[in-house]
Amino acid sequence: MLIYFIFYIFSFFPQFIFEFRLRIFKILIIFSASLFFCFGYMTGSDWRVYEEFYNSMESYSLENIPFEYGFYYYLMFFKSLNIEFWNFFIVTKVLLFLIWAYFLLKFQNRYFYISFSFFLVFFGLSFFIDNPMRTLIAATFFLFSYKHLQNNNFIKYLIIVLIASLFHVTSLILIPFFWISKINLKSYLILFIFLVFNLGMWILDSKLRSLFLFETGIPHLDTRFNFYFGDGATGNIYTEGKLFSLGLIIRFIFLCLFLFSRNKIQARFGSIFFNLAIFSLFFYRLGIGIPIFERFEFYFCIPFCVLIAEIINNFSVRSRSFYFISIFLLSITSLFKSISSEYKYIPYSNYLFYIFDNQKPSFEERENYNFKNSPYRKK
Repeated sequence: MLIYFIFYIFSFFPQFIFEFRLRIFKILIIFSASLFFCFGYMTGSDWRVYEEFYNSMESYSLENIPFEYGFYYYLMFFKSLNIEFWNFFIVTKVLLFLIWAYFLLKFQNRYFYISFSFFLVFFGLSFFIDNPMRTLIAATFFLFSYKHLQNNNFIKYLIIVLIASLFHVTSLILIPFFWISKINLKSYLILFIFLVFNLGMWILDSKLRSLFLFETGIPHLDTRFNFYFGDGATGNIYTEGKLFSLGLIIRFIFLCLFLFSRNKIQARFGSIFFNLAIFSLFFYRLGIGIPIFERFEFYFCIPFCVLIAEIINNFSVRSRSFYFISIFLLSITSLFKSISSEYKYIPYSNYLFYIFDNQKPSFEERENYNFKNSPYRKK
């Protein structure tokens, strides 16, 4: 467990060391973090499904592949080059990790370490250690749509969303956000809508899933909708949520801080970027009721993490110290809660320690390693 806290501290405290504000040190921190977050071996969950599929792709036809076509052909490309699964898997994760770090650095250079460390705790664990790779790839493509939102170029935006949907079909829900992101509401209206939205979520509760259960006529889509919201959702971890959480209170506080700092934020980033961060808060709340919607928060997490650091500029020098301490304690608490809530993170294992081992653990050994050895395996 300690190693997770070491890497968080390692990525947070350079913000307060003047020399580490040079770009070369930021690159070194990013590279070091990628070795930890992207090389997890027996941690996480989805890799089991991906590895089994990757090693038996020849037995599948286009009619019965369990994933989107874009992801299938992406895997097929590496498989055709006779690249072993874990080499493919880690190369992909590192590439995606560097892209996300690039966008954080692009939008938040001054307080990069604050945004980066916050991202690692609240999103990086799920992205790169648990690693829902299809969602991650789709969300990574969406990062490149930001400029087309700003430039009001619907065709280019649509192309990127459609490409993203080839890796995770739920990306299609992002299409109307081209117009939604341009709505410019008063701050008090945003706050009012957020409160009403929360009240509505609390009232609807069990009725939420049925709102999203409909047939599209496309077999693959209908199968996924049934899995997430229909009969296939019974006992499904993606759809059994809860009504309330401490995280909601924290995000409500962040919403108030964003609104308080809105003028300065929009002066630098524009109203669309500001709105994207607000969407992250709404999807977090929706995800409390239906956890599958937590993944939609991923698409908007870069603006959210950037603004977490940007609002520092609205604090006095004395207040900034309190804010830094609050962010640090919040992150440490969230980190502990995340890694101690289920088997996926502890014990931590890294592929680098096995890379030159001729007798690597078998799939069966790796598949059950964290189940058997994690003190949180029953959670």
